[in-house]
Amino acid sequence: MHALLDAYWRTVEADPAAQIVLTELTTLALRDPELRELPEWEQRAYHRRVTEHLERFAARADIEYAIPVALLAEMILAALSGITSSWLSARDDENARRALAEFADVFATYAHRTTR
Repeated sequence: MHALLDAYWRTVEADPAAQIVLTELTTLALRDPELRELPEWEQRAYHRRVTEHLERFAARADIEYAIPVALLAEMILAALSGITSSWLSARDDENARRALAEFADVFATYAHRTTR
């Protein structure tokens, strides 16, 4: 979980301007009925990627999740979105990294070794 969240976070820190542009474009698209499908498409793509990472990790590490992987992916995306938004506003690197680590610990509690 730490590696998954850290990989995402490095992209945010590497290019905060891109994150701001993505946020602005999403907000614009949410207000324009002709573009309304774009944020939903983007969210589905993110969800699919996180789900794939979680499934690949589960297969390699011989674990299973205590909750549906789709729900865990949704929770991870919500956490990342919130931390990103907060960090873009305050640029508090230490707080963002601590929050990411805590969320990773929480999400890891849903992973258990399989009993095959």
